[in-house]
Amino acid sequence: MPPELADAFARLRQLELLTDRRQHRQHAVRRASGRLLLACVLEGWRVTELLHPAGIGHRTANYRIAEARQRGGQVGLMVPAPPSITRPVVARRVKPRRDPDWLTLGEAVRHTGAAGVTINVWDKRGLLPNTRRLTARHFLYSRADLDRITAAPRTNRGVDRRALAASLGIAS
Repeated sequence: MPPELADAFARLRQLELLTDRRQHRQHAVRRASGRLLLACVLEGWRVTELLHPAGIGHRTANYRIAEARQRGGQVGLMVPAPPSITRPVVARRVKPRRDPDWLTLGEAVRHTGAAGVTINVWDKRGLLPNTRRLTARHFLYSRADLDRITAAPRTNRGVDRRALAASLGIAS
């Protein structure tokens, strides 16, 4: 935040604290801070960026901005634009086209006949060791791992985890 703008908010905060209990002075200071907040928002600042310098909470800031808008959208204050933030471009891993060895969750559900939650549980328990992560919420599952689980011995409650873990060399 530019020092001039931070200084303006600090002065308004000091005025608000120094005003005696006369309501018209406090009201004038609150209107001025609302106009300044509205000018900043109209220039492109986010309300969350203005909370700390203004020394007020989120609800108070939104209330003062709404009051300033009701009185008229023309503020007449010159406020510097916020700094432009360039976010780094994150390279996404993309599923190789026409690679039948890797399946998305939907494809794995259709391939195995198991529910998506079940496949996620298998992955969390380490029964799908070759899972690839595309993004935070998207994974690719190895067709060979899924075939091995669907061919594993079953109990009356589903896949025999002990037999499967023993075949994978994982302690169950």
